[in-house]
Amino acid sequence: MADNKQPQLNGAYYGPAIPPPAQPRPRSHRSRSCCCCLFSFFWKLLIALIVLAGLAVLIFYLVVQPRGFKFYVDEANLTEFDYSNNTLNYNMVLNFTARNPNKKTQHLL
Repeated sequence: MADNKQPQLNGAYYGPAIPPPAQPRPRSHRSRSCCCCLFSFFWKLLIALIVLAGLAVLIFYLVVQPRGFKFYVDEANLTEFDYSNNTLNYNMVLNFTARNPNKKTQHLL
């Protein structure tokens, strides 16, 4: 009688070895032109200045919290009011008060 049994394996078999991926070639920084490096530097500098200016404006706004001026009419006098020949002529005198509600900015000026 023939023995058709498979021989015992000594350990786990995971198949053939997989070769490592090819290493990318290191880039030389010499391939970039000097003009490109300068443009990149100035672009980054411009972005940094814009961000810093925006941050300064935001901090100033949060500290000062500016509000619009308030105007109040105290007195109004209408001394002449004439409508003739499709023309309106009037003379009006207004007394008004202007108030600055920004107490933190009054000392800056």
